[in-house]
Amino acid sequence: MADTGLFPPTQVVALIECMLATARVDGLQPQEIELLRSFHATQQQPDLPAFEQILNAPGPEQAPIDAVRADPDFAQEVVRMCLVTGYADGKLSTAERQHVHTIASALGVSSEHFAQLHVQVQDALLGTLAHLPDAESVAALAKEL
Repeated sequence: MADTGLFPPTQVVALIECMLATARVDGLQPQEIELLRSFHATQQQPDLPAFEQILNAPGPEQAPIDAVRADPDFAQEVVRMCLVTGYADGKLSTAERQHVHTIASALGVSSEHFAQLHVQVQDALLGTLAHLPDAESVAALAKEL
């Protein structure tokens, strides 16, 4: 996935807000909060608001599409990171998938390209598990993704 450290703080905040909107679709889970916190920590930009400030802001119920629409590369990163957020609690729910698909459509990402980005995320997530000794469990998880 792209090195989002190259994006300005305003885009990073918008990305985190999109991820947060995705996490809130079926209730914010501890794993999702930890993913968001970790992502925020990797940004290390001086103008970036504190994570708790973003997390606790009344913020929009929907993802801030207008803030991320202008840059196609960034739009793809938003879609990827929202999918990763959906998987953070172990399973991308149908509602989360639909939510991210709606974000993708609003950002001009076609359904076909969305499907490709989804496969990229699934492959990346499975790649992190490939070293596990229990190949049957990894294979079973792959079928669930």
